[in-house]
Amino acid sequence: MPDDGELVQQPLRAKSSSVLATERLLAAKGFNAAQSKGQILSPHNKYYKQWCLGAAALAMLMAAIDPIHLAFATPDGLYPYNDFWAIMEYITMTFFATDMVLKFFVAYIDPKLGIVYEPKLIALNYFRFLFWVDLVTTIPIESIAIAGKLL
Repeated sequence: MPDDGELVQQPLRAKSSSVLATERLLAAKGFNAAQSKGQILSPHNKYYKQWCLGAAALAMLMAAIDPIHLAFATPDGLYPYNDFWAIMEYITMTFFATDMVLKFFVAYIDPKLGIVYEPKLIALNYFRFLFWVDLVTTIPIESIAIAGKLL
């Protein structure tokens, strides 16, 4: 208990040791964790974090909606985009394709190098694994499956 009516402010949330270590390294180099370098965004940028939350929410929404749509969809094929389901799929594909492009402009954290802002290294790191996962998940498998019912 504080004495003489003194208030002690507690932090709203504790930061992990890895986040604190990253912030200390960045401060030693002269910039903070949310700063970007040129056209490369920091992975700690607040707008990028909001984008990631939106992507996660959209992925969870589509994970819940897609099986229902696939079970009850009529085989109209890939065209026209004139109903709710097709428009949602079009928006989702566009969002995740944009996310794939955005990932070429977001720095990544390397355990040995710290935050890497070099575009070539970012591209190589993305192509090693996550690019292929993103590509497979962005392909409109549902539309292809529905179009397959026509055959």
